[in-house]
Amino acid sequence: MARSLPREREYLARVEELTGAKAEAFSRIYSHRETGAIEGDSLAAYDAYMHALEKVIVALDGMVRSANGSERDTRFLELQSSRCL
Repeated sequence: MARSLPREREYLARVEELTGAKAEAFSRIYSHRETGAIEGDSLAAYDAYMHALEKVIVALDGMVRSANGSERDTRFLELQSSRCL
């Protein structure tokens, strides 16, 4: 697992809880940014990071739509019901 600070782990765990985006995907990329090295397959790390970013964007979009009184985006509802992804 990538090295991370306690506060960073707390933030990433909260992002995972709220959006379903894997904290480890962000942690690996942040570690790479700090050290210049990546653990394991760099393409797999990038792919996991892109999927995590997508989940965050979809979740935020759903939250904004919901806050504006609009109907929730169906992808957001799917995300909420499948947090284990």
